[in-house]
Amino acid sequence: MATLLSHVCRLRTVLVALLGVCALLRPLPAQHAGRGESGLRARMTEFLRALPDDRGSDRTRRFFPSSGDLSYVRTVQLEDGNTRAERWVIPASETSSLFGYRAGVRVNPLAESLEISYEGQKPGLLLDVVMRSGDQWRLVGRNRFVPPWASASSPIFVEWRREGETWVISAFGDEWFYHLPPWY
Repeated sequence: MATLLSHVCRLRTVLVALLGVCALLRPLPAQHAGRGESGLRARMTEFLRALPDDRGSDRTRRFFPSSGDLSYVRTVQLEDGNTRAERWVIPASETSSLFGYRAGVRVNPLAESLEISYEGQKPGLLLDVVMRSGDQWRLVGRNRFVPPWASASSPIFVEWRREGETWVISAFGDEWFYHLPPWY
């Protein structure tokens, strides 16, 4: 019995040592993922807090990519109950021209989403939703955020990707509601 107990104690010691060695072999991926998620959440919070003040200015540019593409999807809720998706893929080389509203920019799909229209803000566009929802957006999946009340498949979202050591917005979507004027 004493020999069996001795073997069990040695086996337990060896197992604890093996578990310790295994833990030492793989700590970086587990820690990196934790830091990455909190870094992503912090970056999203920074964006949500900055957008109402900075809007479509050059200061907002820091959240968007300087390489690759930026995707933007606007879901239009039509009066008849159908939806229409408008999509833009903007190369990073052209993204800077969309901020600050420089002369020579013919079409700026981001302007309505990132700016306030005091004459008639379209409900559902990104800035409108951010101003109404605050900075408590939910992380759904690995890199996609939606407003606190929205489902994971919401047309209103912000997706991020890494560009070097910095999180940048790779895609975002919003929606607005089309209402025909009464005389139409």
